[in-house]
Amino acid sequence: MTEHHIEIREASKPQAAEIASLIMMAMTDDCCLYFCGDGYGLEDFRSMMTMLVEREDSQYSYRNTLVASDGNKVVGISVSYDGGRLHELRRAFINAAKECLGKDHSGMDDETQAGELYLELPVLYCWPPKRGLINMGYLVSVSWLIKITPMVKHFILPSVSDMLEIADGEVIL
Repeated sequence: MTEHHIEIREASKPQAAEIASLIMMAMTDDCCLYFCGDGYGLEDFRSMMTMLVEREDSQYSYRNTLVASDGNKVVGISVSYDGGRLHELRRAFINAAKECLGKDHSGMDDETQAGELYLELPVLYCWPPKRGLINMGYLVSVSWLIKITPMVKHFILPSVSDMLEIADGEVIL
């Protein structure tokens, strides 16, 4: 059994490309393409998401992200923000989608509101893969809406090690 030492810490700007890739894995290619206008594709979406993660005024900002690292490799992320800031933070996505993807998403429904902590993308990318599968890992993704009073800056799931065990390349929940 391979031992993994996973550390969870606040994300940094240089991790933007890795974070954007995990966000896209969680969303799936079809979902990412939904946000693209005609003539735009996954690489355009990846560039836009990387730029949004690098920003400080985006719901996908590195400042709203915790990363789980196994050595130097980012193996998981959790993006969360105060639901009361949704419109302010989403503005960056709407403007970037118009500019980078040729599509207007200003009519999107609200997924959260004031008084809620929105846990956008808790994602764990578990490596190495199960024996017999080559060049594939596991992806566990969940979107949660958590109502917390008073609002907290960051929410970290308690006892992550109790909920997830990585043994011999298998994910056991």
